[in-house]
Amino acid sequence: MMAIAVDTGNRCIKVPDISPFTAGLFCSGTVPPTASSDTIYYNKKFYSLSEERGEYLRDKTTSEKYFILTLFAIAKRILAKQPGQDAYEKEVILALGLPPSHCTQSMKMKYKKYFSNGGQPIEFTYNDVYFRIHIAYPEDPENHPEDLKDPTKCGVYVFTQGHAAAMLRIKEILEYPQSYVVDIGGYTTDIIRLNREKGPSGGYRMKTDASQCESLNMGVIHLFNEIKRRVSESVGDGLSETIIDAIMQGQYKLPDDEVMKIISEESAQYAKKIIDTLADKGISLRFAHPVFIGGGASVLHNQLVDACPNGEKATFIPQLTANAEGYAQLLNAMLVKKGLIGKSAAQNE
Repeated sequence: MMAIAVDTGNRCIKVPDISPFTAGLFCSGTVPPTASSDTIYYNKKFYSLSEERGEYLRDKTTSEKYFILTLFAIAKRILAKQPGQDAYEKEVILALGLPPSHCTQSMKMKYKKYFSNGGQPIEFTYNDVYFRIHIAYPEDPENHPEDLKDPTKCGVYVFTQGHAAAMLRIKEILEYPQSYVVDIGGYTTDIIRLNREKGPSGGYRMKTDASQCESLNMGVIHLFNEIKRRVSESVGDGLSETIIDAIMQGQYKLPDDEVMKIISEESAQYAKKIIDTLADKGISLRFAHPVFIGGGASVLHNQLVDACPNGEKATFIPQLTANAEGYAQLLNAMLVKKGLIGKSAAQNE
């Protein structure tokens, strides 16, 4: 049995200890791609990873795209953990996530059925390596996977984005009575309020406040598009997201002062727009502790510190894999509690 956590983002697919890859997919049908180092052959079709993301999907179960992308993630994780084999047959438990405003019981059950292939074994080849994966899902809809003791039937667990990432810095966050997690992704910014409360065995624990969950159409892709538009109007040439991202993270500098000024102005304005929009919705970060996570938090770090009333004391969890790492922690803790794996096995995952 192998537990695998996957953050199925609209911009990137993230897995702990694996380099994130763009959530873009190209199907060449029955014809192998002419040039690709990442290819899956599944159900008599060839699929390759692409830098073209495609449209935003609120419900990722509406097409085959994210099922195939998750097969890429599973294959990459298995090969990273157990390299060197020509074929793999694995029982897999998946840990996935949903934005707080989408994390309903009905959506969780849709995810379980979709990503487990309805409990049927999945056979595919990844770069000519054969995989037979079983992500079990119970046939009886009344028998939820969480209630089963057989690890081969656990299937898919779905956690809340933001809350999961906060687990990586839980000791620091629990120093404050109330925190807001602001997860700035590619297309959206998701907000969740966390309240500190006394635990049953003493000490503090973190509880999600379901009444304070928001999802805003304010991811960094919108910022990148506005920068590209202004740069094109100003200098007549295009600028890629890759270069913009590197500049905003201080990893690259253009000799063109006008372009650098545009990027600086737009970034500052966008960070302020996010904070102002939260305030308009009654989410004040003046007294509650701000926790910024995700790739957007990384590229807008300095601008968010300046725009947020409490920015200099904010917690930043900028790694792209933060939610996936949180899903892994939550899943392993659950499996240990159920007696399905030992503590040492959970620590080694």
